[in-house]
Amino acid sequence: MIVYVSAGASAPLKTVKAVEIDDDVLAFVLDQSSLAVPEGGTAQFRVRLGAQPPSSVSATVSRTSGDTDIGVQSGGSLVFTASNWNVDQTVTLAAAGDADVLNGTATIRVRATSGPAVPDAFLTATEQDNGTLFFSVDSDTVFVPETGTASFHIKLTSQPSANLQVAVSRSSGDADITVQSGGSLTFTTSNWNVDQTVTLAAAADVDVANGAAAILVRGASGPAVPDVTLVAMEIDDDALYFTLDSDTVVVAEGSTAQFRVRLGNQPPANVSVSVSRLSGDEDITVQSGGALVFTVSNWNAYQPVVLAAAQDDDSQDGTATILVRAISGASVSDATLVAREDDDDPGDHGTSTTSAAIKIYPMPYQPGLGDLTLMNLPEGGSIAIYDLSGRKIQDIAWSGVETSWNGANAAGSGVASGRYFMLIRNAAGRVVEKRAILVVR
Repeated sequence: MIVYVSAGASAPLKTVKAVEIDDDVLAFVLDQSSLAVPEGGTAQFRVRLGAQPPSSVSATVSRTSGDTDIGVQSGGSLVFTASNWNVDQTVTLAAAGDADVLNGTATIRVRATSGPAVPDAFLTATEQDNGTLFFSVDSDTVFVPETGTASFHIKLTSQPSANLQVAVSRSSGDADITVQSGGSLTFTTSNWNVDQTVTLAAAADVDVANGAAAILVRGASGPAVPDVTLVAMEIDDDALYFTLDSDTVVVAEGSTAQFRVRLGNQPPANVSVSVSRLSGDEDITVQSGGALVFTVSNWNAYQPVVLAAAQDDDSQDGTATILVRAISGASVSDATLVAREDDDDPGDHGTSTTSAAIKIYPMPYQPGLGDLTLMNLPEGGSIAIYDLSGRKIQDIAWSGVETSWNGANAAGSGVASGRYFMLIRNAAGRVVEKRAILVVR
């Protein structure tokens, strides 16, 4: 600076040096204060200085806190000089894929590490999560035994942003299938990947159909999750069988007699039935009721079958085995009964080798409804009961001509459903008859 004297005494010229006291402060300038980073992708921001530095400034860019999935991919080390201080330099951030569905955030700091002092600068990076919450169910079909239970398990595929309340219910189908436990579940940010159990139950019913129901898994509150529907299939434990109101029918020679038939359980479809003489005296025939139809509506209504015994020249009380058999529709176990002709001719009517006078009822036998009754037995005889493998399960003795069986084996436990055989002996120990019985529980 040069100072002039404009008037008065002359004086020599003086040069004075003036120094500017600059009021500009060095600072990092970011082109944005927040940045969205797609999960599995990258995003950029730019940095420069707000003023020319007196010397070079070295800077680092790093994550100081927050979501560890967010990091500095490039531009982590920058240098600003007196020449490039006002030129934007690029920093690239990356967000790694993760298992949650949270939009995580992280704080990014720009800090001078050498050169003139520069205050730190900060940016907030937010991950744009591309995950979607889903239910993970370990089975799409659950088989539930009738009168029993079965379970399946649920968890989430990703960590939720908040607690998720879940409701599990039967949305349609067989009303016998219900949610016994696990109808209300809670998944948190901590237990989202832990299986939770839902138990289904199938109540007893009168049909033999394997009912099906749709089980709905739905988010009741919290983050959105698509519904899941699975199928629950009832494994029905009922077997279709015929119920006859008698196991022996006495038909007077030259006349008729009847017995009645129905089904023991509701069939899944119509059942066509034939009734015919299987073996024995040809004078005994089916006069009516030889063709029957049981539907899902009339299955438990008795339908009559009329037997006839033709006149013959002998004086024997002939016997015949009558077969009841399903010929179309659902599978049903055969049933048989003995028809005995009451001959009206004088003379010795003989002794039937099948002891048709012995009466066993009801048949099939359902132990839950009472005892099996045996009548017209040989006095003082005994009965041995065997399963189909030939293993004896029970002995029964009596003093008169009647007895009963409660469906238990020799140990006192109830026998399982199925076919069994009775060997009926007289007081001398001779087998006088072998009878098949059907036990249904």
